[in-house]
Amino acid sequence: MVKTKSEPMSIRLPEGLIADMKVAAERHGLSQTAFITKALEAWTYFDVDVLNMLGEWARGLNTSLYVVMETFLIDRLAREAADIDINGPSPKELPEFIPTTQGFLKGKQLFNTLKVKYAGQLEKEKVKELLEREPFGLEDDEKAFLLKHRAGRTWLESYEYKKELEREEAIKKYLDNMTSEEKVKLEAFQKKYGKGRTPFSASFWEGDEPKE
Repeated sequence: MVKTKSEPMSIRLPEGLIADMKVAAERHGLSQTAFITKALEAWTYFDVDVLNMLGEWARGLNTSLYVVMETFLIDRLAREAADIDINGPSPKELPEFIPTTQGFLKGKQLFNTLKVKYAGQLEKEKVKELLEREPFGLEDDEKAFLLKHRAGRTWLESYEYKKELEREEAIKKYLDNMTSEEKVKLEAFQKKYGKGRTPFSASFWEGDEPKE
């Protein structure tokens, strides 16, 4: 076993912190030196970006950094324990532990990797939920989200796409049966307002300027 060389270090600590540290060291069954070493080791190698993010939570909640850290850890541990209670003990995949040649991915890189993963999962869930509610009407921001994020079969299965097909079929059928007079009016309308306009545009028959 390789022994790590120790170096003496002299620091000044607030009296209250020294008292709390002595109690904590005893509670953990460690000497004060071992306790300080473990505490410094954890803090020394903690990613700065992650600490800053946790610090923002602490400021927002008006509490200490360690309270935020401990609460987040307890939440994860509670979820794992609840899963075991309901589904029984079983080998668990831990996708957040991503191995690299330098050890597990950590810090901001891990944060960004997991954020992309979770955003994709949440996006799929939200798209599914919006598609279920789409026939009953959506808010403008919800429509914009659906337009931006749907892909592949998701769009083809949407209520909006089916209605769009119906509109296109109705327009095609109408154009095929237009009178000469109606075709002249349509051409003049499109020339003035754009080729994308159809007889189904709101202002076509009224002769009013299109509303954007």
